[in-house]
Amino acid sequence: MDDQVSRFRAAGYDLSWTQRTVSGYPFRLDVVLTRFKGVAPSGWGLSSERLEAEAYMHAPDHWVFAAPQGLSLLRPKSGAVEVTGSTLHASLHGLEMRPPSLSLEGINLHFKTPSGVQPFALTSADKVEFHLRPGPDRQGAVLFRLTNGSLGLSAEGRPVGLQLEAILSRADALQGPGLAKAFRAWTLAGGRATLKVARATVGDAMIATSTGDLSLTPDGYLSGQLDVTRNKGHEALMALSYLGVIPKTAGAAVPASSQIEGPMVLHFRKDATYLGPVEIGPAAKAF
Repeated sequence: MDDQVSRFRAAGYDLSWTQRTVSGYPFRLDVVLTRFKGVAPSGWGLSSERLEAEAYMHAPDHWVFAAPQGLSLLRPKSGAVEVTGSTLHASLHGLEMRPPSLSLEGINLHFKTPSGVQPFALTSADKVEFHLRPGPDRQGAVLFRLTNGSLGLSAEGRPVGLQLEAILSRADALQGPGLAKAFRAWTLAGGRATLKVARATVGDAMIATSTGDLSLTPDGYLSGQLDVTRNKGHEALMALSYLGVIPKTAGAAVPASSQIEGPMVLHFRKDATYLGPVEIGPAAKAF
Protein backbone atom coordinates (compact mmCIF):
# COMPACT_ATOMS: atom_id res chain seq x y z
CA MET A 1 0.00 0.00 0.00
CA ASP A 2 2.79 2.43 0.85
CA ASP A 3 4.50 1.61 -2.45
CA GLN A 4 1.31 2.35 -4.45
CA VAL A 5 0.70 5.58 -2.53
CA SER A 6 4.26 6.71 -3.29
CA ARG A 7 3.72 6.09 -7.01
CA PHE A 8 0.52 8.15 -7.06
CA ARG A 9 2.11 10.97 -5.06
CA ALA A 10 4.98 11.05 -7.54
CA ALA A 11 2.34 11.44 -10.30
CA GLY A 12 0.91 14.53 -8.57
CA TYR A 13 -1.83 13.05 -6.40
CA ASP A 14 -2.48 14.31 -2.86
CA LEU A 15 -3.19 11.28 -0.63
CA SER A 16 -3.36 11.55 3.15
CA TRP A 17 -5.02 10.27 6.33
CA THR A 18 -4.59 10.90 10.04
CA GLN A 19 -4.62 7.25 11.15
CA ARG A 20 -4.36 3.81 9.57
CA THR A 21 -5.14 0.54 11.32
CA VAL A 22 -4.60 -2.96 9.93
CA SER A 23 -6.29 -5.96 11.54
CA GLY A 24 -8.28 -9.15 10.83
CA TYR A 25 -5.44 -11.70 10.55
CA PRO A 26 -5.48 -14.71 10.16
CA PHE A 27 -8.80 -14.75 8.24
CA ARG A 28 -9.04 -11.25 6.79
CA LEU A 29 -7.10 -8.11 6.01
CA ASP A 30 -8.99 -5.09 7.35
CA VAL A 31 -7.66 -1.58 6.70
CA VAL A 32 -9.35 1.50 8.19
CA LEU A 33 -8.30 5.04 7.28
CA THR A 34 -9.43 7.97 9.42
CA ARG A 35 -9.95 11.38 7.78
CA PHE A 36 -8.90 10.14 4.38
CA LYS A 37 -8.34 12.62 1.53
CA GLY A 38 -7.43 11.90 -2.06
CA VAL A 39 -7.11 14.62 -4.71
CA ALA A 40 -6.08 14.17 -8.35
CA PRO A 41 -3.87 16.71 -10.16
CA SER A 42 -7.05 18.05 -11.82
CA GLY A 43 -8.39 19.12 -8.41
CA TRP A 44 -11.15 16.50 -8.26
CA GLY A 45 -11.10 14.18 -5.29
CA LEU A 46 -12.80 12.47 -2.36
CA SER A 47 -12.57 12.74 1.40
CA SER A 48 -14.15 10.68 4.18
CA GLU A 49 -14.05 10.64 7.96
CA ARG A 50 -13.78 6.84 7.86
CA LEU A 51 -12.88 4.66 4.89
CA GLU A 52 -12.93 0.91 5.37
CA ALA A 53 -11.38 -1.82 3.19
CA GLU A 54 -11.37 -5.59 3.56
CA ALA A 55 -10.00 -8.65 1.76
CA TYR A 56 -10.03 -12.31 2.76
CA MET A 57 -6.65 -13.92 3.31
CA HIS A 58 -7.42 -16.58 0.67
CA ALA A 59 -8.17 -13.82 -1.89
CA PRO A 60 -5.82 -10.91 -1.08
CA ASP A 61 -6.36 -9.28 -4.49
CA HIS A 62 -10.15 -8.90 -4.05
CA TRP A 63 -11.01 -5.84 -1.96
CA VAL A 64 -14.31 -4.34 -0.85
CA PHE A 65 -14.63 -0.76 0.41
CA ALA A 66 -17.21 1.21 2.41
CA ALA A 67 -17.68 4.78 3.65
CA PRO A 68 -20.17 4.24 6.51
CA GLN A 69 -20.13 7.91 7.55
CA GLY A 70 -20.52 9.22 4.01
CA LEU A 71 -17.98 11.09 1.93
CA SER A 72 -17.35 14.41 0.26
CA LEU A 73 -16.88 14.97 -3.45
CA LEU A 74 -14.15 17.58 -3.86
CA ARG A 75 -14.58 19.89 -6.87
CA PRO A 76 -11.64 21.95 -8.14
CA LYS A 77 -13.48 25.30 -8.38
CA SER A 78 -16.87 24.80 -6.74
CA GLY A 79 -16.16 23.43 -3.25
CA ALA A 80 -17.12 20.16 -1.59
CA VAL A 81 -20.36 18.19 -1.90
CA GLU A 82 -21.42 16.08 1.08
CA VAL A 83 -22.71 12.68 -0.04
CA THR A 84 -24.67 10.37 2.27
CA GLY A 85 -26.75 7.28 1.61
CA SER A 86 -27.92 3.94 2.93
CA THR A 87 -25.07 2.33 0.98
CA LEU A 88 -21.74 3.69 -0.21
CA HIS A 89 -19.46 0.87 -1.25
CA ALA A 90 -17.07 -0.40 -3.91
CA SER A 91 -15.12 -3.48 -4.97
CA LEU A 92 -11.81 -3.95 -6.76
CA HIS A 93 -10.15 -7.15 -7.90
CA GLY A 94 -8.01 -8.61 -10.65
CA LEU A 95 -5.26 -6.02 -10.31
CA GLU A 96 -3.09 -8.08 -12.67
CA MET A 97 -5.72 -7.63 -15.43
CA ARG A 98 -6.07 -4.59 -17.70
CA PRO A 99 -8.44 -3.11 -16.92
CA PRO A 100 -9.07 -4.49 -13.42
CA SER A 101 -12.61 -5.21 -12.30
CA LEU A 102 -14.00 -2.17 -10.47
CA SER A 103 -17.49 -1.37 -9.17
CA LEU A 104 -18.75 1.72 -7.33
CA GLU A 105 -22.31 1.94 -5.99
CA GLY A 106 -24.36 4.39 -3.94
CA ILE A 107 -27.99 3.77 -2.92
CA ASN A 108 -30.55 6.27 -1.56
CA LEU A 109 -28.09 9.10 -2.01
CA HIS A 110 -28.44 12.69 -0.81
CA PHE A 111 -26.20 15.54 -1.92
CA LYS A 112 -25.64 18.67 0.16
CA THR A 113 -23.38 21.70 -0.22
CA PRO A 114 -22.43 23.98 2.69
CA SER A 115 -23.62 27.57 2.78
CA GLY A 116 -21.62 29.80 0.46
CA VAL A 117 -20.56 26.93 -1.82
CA GLN A 118 -21.80 26.55 -5.38
CA PRO A 119 -24.80 24.18 -5.21
CA PHE A 120 -24.57 20.70 -6.68
CA ALA A 121 -27.12 19.98 -9.41
CA LEU A 122 -28.41 16.76 -7.87
CA THR A 123 -30.20 16.80 -4.53
CA SER A 124 -30.84 13.04 -4.40
CA ALA A 125 -30.71 9.82 -6.42
CA ASP A 126 -32.10 6.34 -5.85
CA LYS A 127 -28.91 4.80 -7.22
CA VAL A 128 -25.61 5.76 -8.85
CA GLU A 129 -23.32 3.03 -10.14
CA PHE A 130 -20.15 2.62 -12.18
CA HIS A 131 -18.66 -0.65 -13.40
CA LEU A 132 -15.45 -1.45 -15.28
CA ARG A 133 -14.78 -5.00 -16.47
CA PRO A 134 -12.01 -6.70 -18.49
CA GLY A 135 -13.08 -8.62 -21.57
CA PRO A 136 -11.69 -10.87 -24.31
CA ASP A 137 -9.39 -9.67 -27.07
CA ARG A 138 -7.89 -6.92 -24.86
CA GLN A 139 -11.29 -5.24 -24.48
CA GLY A 140 -12.89 -3.52 -21.50
CA ALA A 141 -16.54 -2.77 -20.70
CA VAL A 142 -17.81 0.41 -18.99
CA LEU A 143 -21.23 1.08 -17.48
CA PHE A 144 -22.43 4.24 -15.71
CA ARG A 145 -26.03 4.62 -14.55
CA LEU A 146 -27.91 7.29 -12.56
CA THR A 147 -31.42 6.19 -11.53
CA ASN A 148 -34.23 8.49 -10.40
CA GLY A 149 -32.12 11.54 -9.71
CA SER A 150 -33.70 14.77 -8.52
CA LEU A 151 -32.70 18.24 -9.68
CA GLY A 152 -35.14 19.93 -7.32
CA LEU A 153 -37.15 22.84 -8.71
CA SER A 154 -35.07 23.07 -11.89
CA ALA A 155 -36.69 19.86 -13.20
CA GLU A 156 -40.08 20.49 -11.58
CA GLY A 157 -39.89 17.25 -9.62
CA ARG A 158 -39.47 15.00 -12.66
CA PRO A 159 -37.00 12.10 -12.29
CA VAL A 160 -33.68 12.36 -14.08
CA GLY A 161 -31.82 9.38 -15.51
CA LEU A 162 -28.44 8.89 -17.21
CA GLN A 163 -26.99 5.74 -18.73
CA LEU A 164 -23.73 5.09 -20.60
CA GLU A 165 -22.46 1.73 -21.82
CA ALA A 166 -19.32 1.34 -23.93
CA ILE A 167 -16.77 -1.24 -25.05
CA LEU A 168 -13.12 -0.14 -25.07
CA SER A 169 -10.61 -1.62 -27.48
CA ARG A 170 -6.95 -1.96 -26.42
CA ALA A 171 -8.06 -1.67 -22.80
CA ASP A 172 -4.84 -3.43 -21.78
CA ALA A 173 -3.06 -0.12 -22.50
CA LEU A 174 -4.99 1.69 -19.73
CA GLN A 175 -2.11 1.85 -17.28
CA GLY A 176 -1.37 4.63 -14.78
CA PRO A 177 -0.82 5.73 -12.18
CA GLY A 178 -3.63 8.22 -12.65
CA LEU A 179 -6.35 8.66 -15.26
CA ALA A 180 -4.45 11.18 -17.37
CA LYS A 181 -1.46 8.88 -17.84
CA ALA A 182 -3.73 5.87 -18.46
CA PHE A 183 -5.80 7.71 -21.11
CA ARG A 184 -2.65 8.98 -22.82
CA ALA A 185 -1.21 5.46 -23.03
CA TRP A 186 -4.54 4.12 -24.31
CA THR A 187 -4.72 6.83 -27.00
CA LEU A 188 -1.16 6.17 -28.20
CA ALA A 189 -2.02 2.46 -28.43
CA GLY A 190 -4.93 3.25 -30.78
CA GLY A 191 -7.74 2.61 -28.31
CA ARG A 192 -11.34 3.38 -29.33
CA ALA A 193 -14.65 3.43 -27.46
CA THR A 194 -17.72 1.84 -29.06
CA LEU A 195 -20.87 3.24 -27.48
CA LYS A 196 -23.67 0.75 -26.91
CA VAL A 197 -26.02 3.03 -24.94
CA ALA A 198 -25.86 6.75 -24.16
CA ARG A 199 -29.13 8.21 -22.93
CA ALA A 200 -30.40 11.05 -20.72
CA THR A 201 -34.03 11.37 -19.60
CA VAL A 202 -36.03 13.96 -17.64
CA GLY A 203 -39.56 12.69 -17.15
CA ASP A 204 -40.70 11.93 -20.71
CA ALA A 205 -38.02 14.13 -22.30
CA MET A 206 -35.16 12.13 -23.77
CA ILE A 207 -31.96 12.48 -25.74
CA ALA A 208 -30.08 9.34 -26.81
CA THR A 209 -27.30 8.36 -29.21
CA SER A 210 -26.99 5.41 -31.54
CA THR A 211 -24.11 2.97 -31.48
CA GLY A 212 -20.89 4.57 -32.71
CA ASP A 213 -17.13 4.79 -32.27
CA LEU A 214 -15.23 7.57 -30.50
CA SER A 215 -11.52 8.13 -30.00
CA LEU A 216 -9.13 10.61 -28.40
CA THR A 217 -6.75 12.86 -30.29
CA PRO A 218 -3.04 12.75 -29.31
CA ASP A 219 -3.58 15.88 -27.18
CA GLY A 220 -6.55 14.36 -25.34
CA TYR A 221 -9.68 15.70 -27.09
CA LEU A 222 -12.70 13.49 -27.78
CA SER A 223 -13.18 12.95 -31.50
CA GLY A 224 -16.02 11.46 -33.56
CA GLN A 225 -19.71 11.83 -34.26
CA LEU A 226 -22.89 10.04 -33.21
CA ASP A 227 -26.46 10.00 -34.47
CA VAL A 228 -28.81 11.41 -31.83
CA THR A 229 -32.54 10.89 -31.31
CA ARG A 230 -34.40 13.43 -29.17
CA ASN A 231 -37.85 13.87 -27.74
CA LYS A 232 -38.50 17.29 -26.20
CA GLY A 233 -34.84 18.00 -26.83
CA HIS A 234 -34.92 21.41 -25.14
CA GLU A 235 -35.96 19.92 -21.79
CA ALA A 236 -33.39 17.13 -21.99
CA LEU A 237 -30.59 19.56 -22.82
CA MET A 238 -31.64 21.86 -19.98
CA ALA A 239 -31.36 18.92 -17.56
CA LEU A 240 -27.88 18.07 -18.84
CA SER A 241 -26.88 21.70 -18.35
CA TYR A 242 -28.18 21.66 -14.75
CA LEU A 243 -26.14 18.51 -14.13
CA GLY A 244 -23.05 20.24 -15.46
CA VAL A 245 -22.61 17.76 -18.32
CA ILE A 246 -22.90 20.67 -20.77
CA PRO A 247 -22.75 24.46 -20.17
CA LYS A 248 -25.90 26.17 -18.91
CA THR A 249 -26.10 28.20 -22.12
CA ALA A 250 -26.42 25.05 -24.22
CA GLY A 251 -29.99 24.17 -23.26
CA ALA A 252 -31.13 27.65 -24.20
CA ALA A 253 -29.53 27.23 -27.62
CA VAL A 254 -32.36 24.87 -28.64
CA PRO A 255 -35.69 26.76 -28.76
CA ALA A 256 -38.30 25.64 -26.24
CA SER A 257 -40.73 25.16 -29.10
CA SER A 258 -38.47 22.45 -30.53
CA GLN A 259 -40.55 19.52 -29.28
CA ILE A 260 -40.39 17.30 -32.36
CA GLU A 261 -38.80 13.90 -32.33
CA GLY A 262 -36.10 13.21 -34.83
CA PRO A 263 -32.43 12.48 -35.56
CA MET A 264 -29.53 14.89 -35.30
CA VAL A 265 -25.76 14.43 -35.27
CA LEU A 266 -23.58 14.99 -32.20
CA HIS A 267 -20.10 16.14 -33.25
CA PHE A 268 -17.07 16.02 -30.93
CA ARG A 269 -14.44 18.36 -32.34
CA LYS A 270 -11.30 19.98 -31.02
CA ASP A 271 -12.87 23.46 -31.01
CA ALA A 272 -16.26 22.59 -29.43
CA THR A 273 -19.07 20.03 -29.13
CA TYR A 274 -22.05 20.43 -31.48
CA LEU A 275 -25.57 19.01 -31.64
CA GLY A 276 -26.39 19.50 -35.29
CA PRO A 277 -25.44 23.12 -36.02
CA VAL A 278 -25.79 24.19 -32.36
CA GLU A 279 -22.71 24.49 -30.16
CA ILE A 280 -23.69 22.87 -26.86
CA GLY A 281 -20.37 22.97 -25.04
CA PRO A 282 -16.60 23.20 -25.18
CA ALA A 283 -14.45 20.47 -26.67
CA ALA A 284 -14.47 17.40 -24.44
CA LYS A 285 -10.96 16.77 -23.09
CA ALA A 286 -9.86 13.63 -21.25
CA PHE A 287 -6.28 14.72 -20.46
